[in-house]
Order: sequence, then structure tokens, then C-alpha cells
Amino acid sequence: MRHSLSRITKTILDFSREGLRVRLKNKRRLMWAAQGGRTLLPSILLSFLSILTFSTLPIVNAIYEDQAGKYDWHRQNIGRVQFAATSGSRAFVSTSKNIIAGLDTKRGTVGWRQILEEDETILSLFHHHKNVVTLSAPDIVRVWNARDGSLVWASGTYSQLKSSGYLSARLRTLSANSSVNDFSAHAAVVSTDGSSKPAGSRIAVVTADATVTLYEFSEHRQVWSISLPGAPKKLDACLISSSSSSLQVLAVTSEKLIAWTVDIADGAATKKDLGEPITLSHSNAAAISGGLAYVDKASSELFVLVGGSVSKVDLWQKLGAITTLQASPSSNVILATSSKGKTGVIVYDDLGKNVKVSLKYVWEMQGASSVAYGFVKGSGSKASSPALHTRVVRASISARKLTVTLHDISDEDGIESSRLPPVVEYIADAVEVPSHFGELTDVWAQYLKKSAKHRALVLSDSDALVGVQKQSSSSSSSSSSSSPWLLWTREESLASVSSAKILPLPLASAAATDGHFPGFFERLVLQIAGVSSFMQRILSGDAAIFGSSSSESNSGINKMESDHFGLQKLVVALTRVGKVFAMSTTQGTEMWVKQLSEEGVNNIEWKDLKQISSNLLVAYGDNESTREGHQDAVAEFIALRPRSGEVLQRAQMKGGERMVITLPLYTSGPWKILNGGVKTNVGALPSRMLLATSFKERETRLIPPTKEAVKLFEAHRSSIFLHSVDIEQDVLRGFAVAKNNKKNNKKKMQQGVYGLEEIWTVTFPREVEKISDVAAPDNDSPVHSAVSGMGDGRAPRRKYLNPNLIAVATVRTGSPSGAKWMKSPSSSSSSSSGSSYSRDSASSVVLYLIDAVSGKIIHRISQKNAQGPVHLVVSENMVVAHYFNTKANSFEVTCVELYEDALKVAKIDATMMAANHGEEGGGNDRASIDLPEFSSLTAPLPTVLQRTFLFAHSVNFLGVAGTRMGITSKLVLAGLTSHQLAGLGKHMLDARRPTGEGPLTKEQQAEGLLPYHPVLKLDGKSFPSYNLTLCRVRGLTTAHSFLESTSLVFAYGVDIFFTRVTASGTFDLLSSDFNRIFLTGTVTLVVVILAVTHRWSRQKKLDILWS
Repeated sequence: MRHSLSRITKTILDFSREGLRVRLKNKRRLMWAAQGGRTLLPSILLSFLSILTFSTLPIVNAIYEDQAGKYDWHRQNIGRVQFAATSGSRAFVSTSKNIIAGLDTKRGTVGWRQILEEDETILSLFHHHKNVVTLSAPDIVRVWNARDGSLVWASGTYSQLKSSGYLSARLRTLSANSSVNDFSAHAAVVSTDGSSKPAGSRIAVVTADATVTLYEFSEHRQVWSISLPGAPKKLDACLISSSSSSLQVLAVTSEKLIAWTVDIADGAATKKDLGEPITLSHSNAAAISGGLAYVDKASSELFVLVGGSVSKVDLWQKLGAITTLQASPSSNVILATSSKGKTGVIVYDDLGKNVKVSLKYVWEMQGASSVAYGFVKGSGSKASSPALHTRVVRASISARKLTVTLHDISDEDGIESSRLPPVVEYIADAVEVPSHFGELTDVWAQYLKKSAKHRALVLSDSDALVGVQKQSSSSSSSSSSSSPWLLWTREESLASVSSAKILPLPLASAAATDGHFPGFFERLVLQIAGVSSFMQRILSGDAAIFGSSSSESNSGINKMESDHFGLQKLVVALTRVGKVFAMSTTQGTEMWVKQLSEEGVNNIEWKDLKQISSNLLVAYGDNESTREGHQDAVAEFIALRPRSGEVLQRAQMKGGERMVITLPLYTSGPWKILNGGVKTNVGALPSRMLLATSFKERETRLIPPTKEAVKLFEAHRSSIFLHSVDIEQDVLRGFAVAKNNKKNNKKKMQQGVYGLEEIWTVTFPREVEKISDVAAPDNDSPVHSAVSGMGDGRAPRRKYLNPNLIAVATVRTGSPSGAKWMKSPSSSSSSSSGSSYSRDSASSVVLYLIDAVSGKIIHRISQKNAQGPVHLVVSENMVVAHYFNTKANSFEVTCVELYEDALKVAKIDATMMAANHGEEGGGNDRASIDLPEFSSLTAPLPTVLQRTFLFAHSVNFLGVAGTRMGITSKLVLAGLTSHQLAGLGKHMLDARRPTGEGPLTKEQQAEGLLPYHPVLKLDGKSFPSYNLTLCRVRGLTTAHSFLESTSLVFAYGVDIFFTRVTASGTFDLLSSDFNRIFLTGTVTLVVVILAVTHRWSRQKKLDILWS
């Protein structure tokens, strides 16, 4: 709501006026009097100062507190857990999204969360004396307060990786950047006095430049730093472990494996060569108590390095090929898991000069479908805590039942035994897990000092994190979970949503099942039915109708049906691990969850979700081999129903990576993905057609490949053009669908397989100019009006609505001289040959508007002293670009609007009309002659308007929220790097905003134009997310409602957020504080008065006639 301070000023004036009596005497002096006989001069001065103070404050724009969360919902995620440490009832985790969080393990809520830079990589995490220590690349050590997550101290400074810094957030996910090695740096906590207090603790860090540094734990002070003797300048991988007096360092170089023993007191190091180099990662190397352990996967030999001594044990004969190695820095137990499903428990003992390593247990799956092992991490004194270093926690799933048990391996009779040690405690017993839970990957257990019990965190390969513990009878009855063991579940796969759709639901009444807005009589029928249902609920004694309006779940609002304003819809989100969620737009309740992979999460990365009809969705993904170009590359397609999650079809396409393109063509009848597949009845509604295109193989497949679809596609084949963007080579290519003749085999046409013919290419010289972002208009968005006033008194001009427009933003580090930007397929492979470039230190951003059919550059704009990343969005005839201006030291937003040239268009229309007129035999009926539709081949170049604004915020993406008919003004939504969602109205970005100091003309006022101001300012109402933190929002999807004023927005990133936006206000909907009772009473009173006066009038007329 908007609160104007003029009301406050008026109130102060009223109070001052009431408290004063002004009297004039002798017409020369002003006398002041008060009710108590005192002088009111101090009161007048106080009032004047108050008015002056309030008048200098800006107008406040905000929402009421009770409106927060009423029409929106937010889910806070952290991502897939990689490292975990526990203390008391808290768990401290670092995730794949570079987030550090403190979790309440009893409730599963996030106590605090720290979001690191996206280009950072967390390498290790551990807890020590009320602090959490993290090490992240590039070589930054941070110490956090474990209670509230505040930063205690940090070493080093973050520097953004420049490999893909010019790319937008959307294209950055597609770039093939090399990942950071698991052990490019490593850290360990050193206790010099054997205690856990900060005064006697230090942090040792080894980095890839062969440097070991020792820091004080309680403060950022470097004790010493050394270069490892005999080490090369660059290490491929390095690990470090500590004891009370020395550090053990293990490093891999290009030639050999080396170990160092470093004295903590003075940093003196002793080198030892260990042989041929091996690959070290978190799956085959770990820090142990007083040393390091690693496995050579080629020979399945386990090596234990303690105090400079190395011992090994061959695990091949008993276990097979080792895939995973687990260990704890506070335990002398090592767990090795093989590809056969066997797990070996290895125990080592430090005998001084030698290390004794023995295989104690060999555990098998024992009928379980999935098994995971872990260690107990507790806190408390040694007197009150058990011998945690000899205990192992085991989690298993059998027949969809999760069991978590704690075992003690201190039994001496278990040498190479296949039996499980005695169960010390059942942390969870036969907890039912859903089918979409997946397979177990990790389990962590924590010792609770107060209850002397254990609690476990279990992680699956579908990124589901659950907390389990045996609950007491009182806590079990108060818990929301139906199981006495299950505490909570967090679906962290929602932190990696790749695509989402907002789908309509059927209306509740059969009177409006066609999906249209109900008319008068339909609304009357619905209201009568609603009153009847309300009376029935009263007679049945339903107490929910007398509750608060916020308890909507009790009134059935989360059912799979739509309300009559189209605000209740279904959000379907596809995650990268193949888990699909259907959530209600009202409260975010999960209606159903589906795991697309049949046997857990495989190597398929799910990328996109396409809506075929309101009853059919198609999910698409490919495997890692596809992205690397291997021969076993596979693209997988799955069709499912959005309202139930039922999987209807599965199909695989071999070959390279495919792009799924939605066609503006519809087919009816049975639907299938590939020939030979099972046909699915999608109902009477028409379904859209898709193209699964492999630009590398120059091939595209029609989905569905039915006879009707192929026939329709053949009729429109000549007008279908495709384009590809190669961000690795900075090349744009345009393709036409080739005709299937005898040479291409007509049988392929019957199967819906077509070839692609390259018709144009735009090549940017990669040395000086790189693609930063590419955007195209959404042709499914309705266009209300094809004309727009120019705001200067001239006649309205037609918008340049090119459905084939591509906006390409590049970042240039030099200026071209004589370069040919266009080339045909028959020319040389690089358009920059023969061109010279003058190197310039100042970079610039260039915006190209390219026609996807002809490859013609429609317009080109260059912004000097600018750098990427650039973010683009295209809507109708508007292109919005966001970038950084190095000269102004600020971000900028440029809005470009395209309009047709009236004279050129009139000439072309006249020529076409004359040609049609001649072909029709000289007829004079101009009404019978249709004006030509937009053609990329004949359309003249547009007229361009441009405005540039300073913008104080950095963004991750840009999007546009549209409405049902396109009447409401467009709203550009920006996901800010400050973890907020901002909205920029079309009136703010309008390229027609007049410049100059004069007042606005009547035409400009009628158009609603604002005077141009170089700065875009955002007030409180410009943030649909208000004070929420939306972590790394990188995409959104929008949908219209039956209300023209309201759009539905679902934003996703690490967090997910749903809200309603009204770019022009709720002009077609009553406000929530509207006094309906007063309106009803007024209307009733008017009706009664009309009835009474009508009767009086008739009686009076009758009396007049009789008289």
C-alpha cells in the first residue's frame, strides 16, 4: 500500500490549528493565547519543525505485514549436501551450490545460511569449538560462528574466474568450463595442546602452489608459511592431515606421488617419494586420525600414511574394484565400497615406526536394494560420550523401507567376518520412503549428549535429505510425520530446477469446463451452488468455515481444480536429477512428485520441459556422453500427465545433443514420441508438435511422427527455419528443413526424420568479440495492439513485430576494421579472414538484431566503455539489455523499440496490392485484396528508438510477465544478484520518454509517457519478493489468469518463489479491504426505498385520478 506523508503533515496542521487561537489587536501585532494562559510559541516552533522534517522524507511504498505471504510463497533451499559436521542438535553443511548452512536436525529448518560466490568451490568443512571452518577455491579460509553464521575471519580475497565472466547466467550453464579438482587445496585443524579450545588450535592449509600455511584459529594471524621442498610449482592434487606435533601432506604431480612430514613448531619438512602418480578425489582419498588414506583404483590397493610410514593392504580379492573410500579425521576406521556392493571395514593401528592395517569385516548388501555407511560425529566431553571412533552407522533400503542402525566394530572376533556387528541402537527401523526417494549415497549420525541417543541424516541420489531418530511417545504424537522415526524431509533437488511450467486446472463447475471466463448466467449458477454448499456445511457443523481466511487448506483450496479467476493453477517443475514436482500455486503444497528414471538417478541430466497440451507434458534430457560427443550418446524423452504425474511414454534417440523446439502447429488424435511407440490418447484438445533437432548431425525429428502430423508439417515445411548458437566458437547458423527426395530416402519422411540445410552464418572473431547472450521473442504471448502512439502528435505507428527476430549481445575487446560479418555456407569457414583489428584496451558491448530467416542484420548498436555479462529480453517490438558501464562505474539498462517505416511499408503494400490487382484481371474491389503478412524477405528495415538508463543493480536474468490479452502494460522482471526479484514497468523503460526541460504535451500525457530521467529508481513496490532472500534466482516462468490485470510468476534458482504481479494495478478486481458489508447494506437500502417510493407513487397517482 502507498502511504503518503502529506496525510501526516495535514494531521499535524489540524492539531496545531485546534490548539491555537489567533486574535488581531491594533492591526499591528499578533497576540498568541492558549487555553492554560501559556505562550504557544514553543508549540508553534515544534509543529513547524515537524512539518519541515516530514516534508523532506520520501514517500514510502510498501505492503502491509498481513499481506506478506498471502498471495505468494517461498521455499528456502540449500542444494545437495557435500560436507557435513554436527554439534549438539545442529548440523553444519556445505552444498554443491556453494552454500554453507546451519540446520536444526530436529525440525529440518535452516537456522542460518551463507551464500558464497557462484564461481567458488567449497573444498572442505569441519566444526571446531563453536566455529565452522571452510576452505574454498581459490584458497580462501573462512571461520564462521556456528551459532548465527556470522563471519569471524577470512584469509585471502575472492577473485572471479575470468573464463566465462562475459557470459550471461543463462549461457554460462551451457559453457564447457573445467571444474575445480576436489583436492586443489586442503585444510586441517591442529590441536597443539590436545584440547578443542581455540587458544590451543590452529588451521593448516596446503594449496596447489606447493605452499603450506599455518594460521591461528581464534584470529586471522599467520604463524608461518613454507614452500614444500622438492615440489614443482604446480600440484595436481594435495591433502593434509594433522597430529599433535606434525602435519602429513600428500601431493600428486605429473610425474610422481610425494609425501611430506611437516613439523608444526617450525615448519621443517621431510620429503618421501611414494611412486607413480594416481588420481585423487573424494571417492578414493580421505584424511584419517593422524594421517591420510588413499586407494589406487587400478589395483584396489589401500595405502595408509601415518607419521611418515606407509602400509598397504590388497582389497581386490575380498572386495573387487573399489569405487568409494570413506574415513573420519577422528577415527581409525576406514570404509571401502566396491562395485560388487561389498563394503570392507579396515582398522589401522599406529605402532610407532610401522602402521598395522587389517581388513576386519566384509559386509554385503544382505538383501537391501541400497546401502550407505557413515561415521558418528558427536560433541561433549570424553567422559560423557561413548567411544564414537569405533562406531559405524549403516543405512539400508529394502522394499521401500529405510533402516538406520548403529554398530560397534570394537569386537576382536570379527577378522574378515561377513556378519554385521551387534546393533548398538536402532536410529530408524522400517521407515517407509516414497518411490521417488532414490538410492542411498551418504549417511551421517550425531551423538546427542543430553539424551545419550543418536540422530541420523540420510541423503539419496535424488537430493532428498531426511532426518531420522526414534521419538518418544509425546514428541511422536505432536510431530507432523506419521512415522515414529521420521523427523523431516528436505527435497533439495528443487535447488536445481532446469525448467518449469504453470499449467491450468479444470474449473470446479461443469458450467464453465471449456476454460473460459464464466459469463453472467454461469456465474449466477456457480454462486447458487456455492451458497447451497455453504448452507450444507453449516448444517453439517463444519467448523472450518468459521476459522480464519488464512487456513485455506482446510477449505479445500488445494484441490486439483481452478477457481473462477484462474489464479489457482499447477506449477510443474523439472529438476536436473530427473525429479518432477507438481505444486499448488496457492500455498506451494506438493500435489505429486515423480522420479523419471526407472532405477534411481542415472547419468541423464534433465534439461527441458515442454507443454504439448493441458493434458500432456514432455521432459527431455541427455547423458554425459552426449555432451562429450561419444558414440553412446543418448537423448531421453518422457511424456507424462501433468495432473497425476503418470508416465505415458518413454523413448530414446541416439546421436548428438538435441534441442527441443516447439512449433506453432497443432495436431489431433493419438500422440507418440517415436514410430513403433505406444500411442497415447490426449483427449479432444489439440496437441502441439515438436522438433528434436541435432545441429551437429544436421538432423531433426518430428514429434509426433504420425501421418497427420507429417502431412501438416510438409505443408508448412518451407516456412520453418531454425537457428543454432555455438558459444564455444561464437557462431550463429541458420537452417532450413530440407525436402526429403529420393536421395534422402522418403522412408525417413514417413518416420518424421528430416535433414537440415545451412542457409546463413554469422561468425564473430573470437579473439576480439564473444557472444554474451542471445534472446528471442515469445511468439505465444498475445499482442493486443499492433500500433503505438509516438507521443509527439504524429499518427500512431505500427510496431515492428518480427516473429523471427534474434537479439545477440557480444562483448568486444577490439574494434574491427573491414570485417565481413556475413558469409554464405559456400564461403570460407571463418568470416574474419583477411580482416585486421586494432587492439583497444577499452571494451564495448554490441547489440545485434538479426533476422533468423534471412540472416540479415536488422540493426546494430555499440556501447563504448561497457563490459559483460550482458542479459537480454525481447518482448513484441522491445529489446532490453543490461550491462556494466566502466566509464560511469555503474550498470546500465538500454531499451530499444522497433517501429515500421510508414513510407517504406506503404510502398511495399502498394506494390503488392498492384500485383494482386493485376493478377485478378483488373478488378476494382480493394476490399477483396488482402494485404501481405509480415515477410522477413521483403520487410524494410525498421525505425529504431533507444533510451539508456543508469541502474544500480546487477542482475542474473531478465524476463517478461504477460497477461491474458496483452492489454496490461508489460512488466520486465529482473533477478538481482542481491537475491531479490525486481519489476520494471514498461512506462519506466519506454524508449519514447521525451527529453528536454519543457512540460509534457497533451499527446505525451495521453500516452502516459514520463519525462526522461537518466536513472532508474526502484521503490518498495518494485520488488515482488519484498524482503525475502531468493538465493540465485536464474529463471522464471509466467502464466496469465482470467483477470487481465494479474500475472502468475514462478521464479526458480536455489530457492523457488511464486507470486502474483499486477503491472497496472488491480483495475478489474476489488481490493481485499473493500467494505462489502457496507455495499450490500447500501444496495439493500436503495432497493427498499425504491419499492416503498414506488408504492407511494402509485398510490398518489391513484388518488389524483380519483380526485
